[in-house]
Amino acid sequence: DRSAALILVSAATAETPPAPGIPLPQALAEKLGGDSGSWWASSKAARSSGEFLGVAFDLTSTGDPANRSAWIDAVLQADGGIELFQDILLSLVPPSSRESGLENDLLQSLPSLQELKTPVLLVHGGMDKAVSLEKTKSGRFKPAELFLLPEAGHLVLLGPDAPKVATRMVDFLNQHSPKSVSGNSNDGE
Repeated sequence: DRSAALILVSAATAETPPAPGIPLPQALAEKLGGDSGSWWASSKAARSSGEFLGVAFDLTSTGDPANRSAWIDAVLQADGGIELFQDILLSLVPPSSRESGLENDLLQSLPSLQELKTPVLLVHGGMDKAVSLEKTKSGRFKPAELFLLPEAGHLVLLGPDAPKVATRMVDFLNQHSPKSVSGNSNDGE
């Protein structure tokens, strides 16, 4: 009731069991060698970003080598692209501090939000390997607007489609801001 709009990026919104295998953050931690390896990798990513972008793409996208190359080039060439990628990496370090929360999240039964009145924008990549499109399309949010990027993977905030994503998110928030919806200010909230 206190939110004017909600944007979910690469989010699983369907009530489905966890995907088989290791959850993405744990898979990344194992690939990088746990806490110490992830700290090392995040610091090395600043020096050899292309290599780490390739690892990120492979873990999070079903795209082919041409998609991979285009995505890496777009991140490397975008203003602030490397910095955003490094911020994402640092948000995952150290993985051990996130493990119990992740396990708890996977065990929780999420309430149905079918009656949610807040406008929802679902931003999702068609090549997302971490969260399948089916987990978003059959979600709990109705009505919700799906902003699908067919050539994007899980990391839709990076890559060739990132400018479109940013524009769409800002437009959605402006469209549903308390000021534009009610004509009043948000009274400091």
